Amino acid sequence: MNEVTKAFKEHYNWERPHQGLSCKNKPPRVAFPTLPALLTLPPLAPGGRQTPFCAQGAE
Repeated sequence: MNEVTKAFKEHYNWERPHQGLSCKNKPPRVAFPTLPALLTLPPLAPGGRQTPFCAQGAE
């Protein structure tokens, strides 16, 4: 990651005030210091098709 992008990301997440209701004018990483882990996606079937479990969830 180049230095400019890294500096911007640091400022964006840790320093800038965020005007959204959930952040209450605090930087995002200050308002939410610990975030939940992202869910993992189900595996794809051979050929790149969705598994039957995924197809059922889409209905």
